[in-house]
Amino acid sequence: MEPANDGDGVPHFTVVGSEFEHDDSLVEVMCKGTKLYIEIFRKDLRGTPLKKEYDQKVKKLILISWKDPDPYEEEEIMQDWMVTPCHAILAGIPEPAATESVLQTLYFPPVMRARLTVVGGVLVAQKVPNRPCAQDHSRMIAMDEMPPFGRIPSLGASTLHLTNDPRYNDRAPNRVRTADNVVRFFDPARRGSSQIPRKVETASRLLELGLYDRLKTPKIIGVAVSDCGEYVLGLVFDLIPTVGWDPSLRSSEIHAQISGHGKKWERQVANMIRLLHEHDVVWGDVHPGNIVIDKDLDAWIVDFGGGFAPQFIYYKRRETKEGDWEGWNKIFGEWILDPDEEYKMKTILILPGEKTPWPRREDESSEGGSDWNDGSDGSDGSDGSDGNVEPDD
Repeated sequence: MEPANDGDGVPHFTVVGSEFEHDDSLVEVMCKGTKLYIEIFRKDLRGTPLKKEYDQKVKKLILISWKDPDPYEEEEIMQDWMVTPCHAILAGIPEPAATESVLQTLYFPPVMRARLTVVGGVLVAQKVPNRPCAQDHSRMIAMDEMPPFGRIPSLGASTLHLTNDPRYNDRAPNRVRTADNVVRFFDPARRGSSQIPRKVETASRLLELGLYDRLKTPKIIGVAVSDCGEYVLGLVFDLIPTVGWDPSLRSSEIHAQISGHGKKWERQVANMIRLLHEHDVVWGDVHPGNIVIDKDLDAWIVDFGGGFAPQFIYYKRRETKEGDWEGWNKIFGEWILDPDEEYKMKTILILPGEKTPWPRREDESSEGGSDWNDGSDGSDGSDGSDGNVEPDD
């Protein structure tokens, strides 16, 4: 839910998080560089019709979430129900200072808190003193939860400038401008996720082995660290020089070029997987969205954060060398021939010892040599996967 100023005095704001429970709920809103926590307690609604309305909305949302892990529409209805009484508070937030926004101010903004109560049968918002809460650090990882990254530079959050329109600097960006005035990809952290630590471990290994010069995979520039030095906010990578909005293999624009370049991409990806495995590095999340085609029509691989797509890798082989080859075989031996919506719903359910689901063996990929060993200019990501691609001019 991201309304702009619509003439009713409601400024642009962005809902950046929400939690809905039986006894209480919380919505996080960013507006004009300020975070507003909106909280509601079921006990405050007792004796009013709004208690029944709250119970019905939360119950419906919880029931739907059991079937749909991302019940977007129902969440939006609940968010709107809680945010609407706060429009006057949002309108009263002062405009931010006319200075260029940096990552530090985005992650550590001024904070306000509002509590919803019932006055005259109507839900109203009242400003209350703020208090520390877990959501304050939901978009960052404590430094003591990170693996060592001595080979990777630390980049202070105040040195990383946001490149978005300042009016919409509410969410974690996917681009930052570093101190050398170069725009690069930003991969945001999230508390509780293992992806950033795994990416740091893999990037450290690639640096140690000198593999960035032999692979077409985005080079890490640094780890974005809060000014206090206690939190990791994300990772900064170079951009892949690409053309188009979605340069990943799954895009229709790229897929239309399969007949002319598909075999080359197949060999390039196979050679990169083989090189990684020779050095005991596993790619992990192998699927078409993590194969990016650059402006010279060469294939890059992105996202070493772990995980797996069940359409391409059987879950018992996730994050293994065998799983990497399984994903490669599924992409270039099956999916690439029929990348329709139905295929996206398929899941590999082959048990160990059964016939493998792919049409070719890993060792059959070695024919044709290598097309990509001209070295990497250091870049990262894809709008089809990580979002870290260089937009066309």
